Amino acid sequence: DEIAKQRDDVFANRKLIRDTIDNLPVYISLIDMEGKYLLANQLYCETFNIPLHKIEGENYTNVLPPELLTTHSKLIDRGLKGESPEFNEYTTFPDGSSMYSMGRYVPMYDDHNRQFALAVYVVDVTQLKNTESQLRTLNQTKSRLLSIISHDIRGPLSSLKGLIAISEQITESEFRKFVENVDKQLTTVNFNLDNVLNWAKTQMQGFKVKLHLANVTEILMNSLKLFEPQLNEKGIKLTLDADKKATAFVDNNCLYLVFRNLISNAIKFSFPKSEITIRSIEKDDNLFIEIMDQGQGIPPEKIDELDKGAQSVESEVGTIGESGTGLGLSLSLEMAKMMGGRLYLAPNPSGGTIARIKLIKKKEKAMQD
Repeated sequence: DEIAKQRDDVFANRKLIRDTIDNLPVYISLIDMEGKYLLANQLYCETFNIPLHKIEGENYTNVLPPELLTTHSKLIDRGLKGESPEFNEYTTFPDGSSMYSMGRYVPMYDDHNRQFALAVYVVDVTQLKNTESQLRTLNQTKSRLLSIISHDIRGPLSSLKGLIAISEQITESEFRKFVENVDKQLTTVNFNLDNVLNWAKTQMQGFKVKLHLANVTEILMNSLKLFEPQLNEKGIKLTLDADKKATAFVDNNCLYLVFRNLISNAIKFSFPKSEITIRSIEKDDNLFIEIMDQGQGIPPEKIDELDKGAQSVESEVGTIGESGTGLGLSLSLEMAKMMGGRLYLAPNPSGGTIARIKLIKKKEKAMQD
């Protein structure tokens, strides 16, 4: 009876240990001094798609996939010699999934201080890494915003202050010349500051768009009026081919901001005396607005960054030295998405960039998207 009781206790304890390690969100295994698995938990089976009975008792060289074996065979050799190496890596598994992981090999000793096994634990830190990446991006954006505020905004204001200070010491013609220059700087400041404030608004919890049926072409025309001086300065021909009655469910302020940023970019990166074409296309339940320039074009890597959700990108200098904040495109992408639409950026086959805005013509679909 006593022997039977002890045997039942052993099996009960073994089951308790097995249930415990199988339910832990950590990879746990034990390797003997010959490199064979004494124990492995359920995560090993699921990740490597190998049954438990084909892991326990098998040499690690027959279990670990080649991409892991290259690194971990050296770590295991060190562990079997009494070391306790740590690792931090990005791993792609045979099924195509991947994860960031960190872990450690720990030598196991008996009562006579002789090593009899090597334990390993691995923790999936993918979510932490992604959060770290997002925080790093936000920190870079914050630094860029501070740079904008300290340089791009403070500079023109200092120029204005200086102009006021010397206004009584210069001729009227000199004063007018200075005023024109300061006016251009202040226009840029106002544009950039508006982008900064709108970006900050989108980061606040509870920010929502208010969709209603609106005349999109009318909003587009009002946006274009702001850029007549820039178009004239660079001698750019504007061709507008849009249905005057084109409508969609939009938020007026959001769409105005999108148009303003995309038109500004088109002018900024267009070569002098080139052409910008804006047209509307209706297809199914969607309205597309295309803005095509013949400029230097947006680099493909910038498009990839924005498609992946970058908060901002490094601003490129325009064809005649125009500067920017790097917030305009990412802000436009976010605004288009919030209205249930989409913004697509692509190279123009004839040179330059095509910005295509998809808007929803039916309220039900806009709300659903």
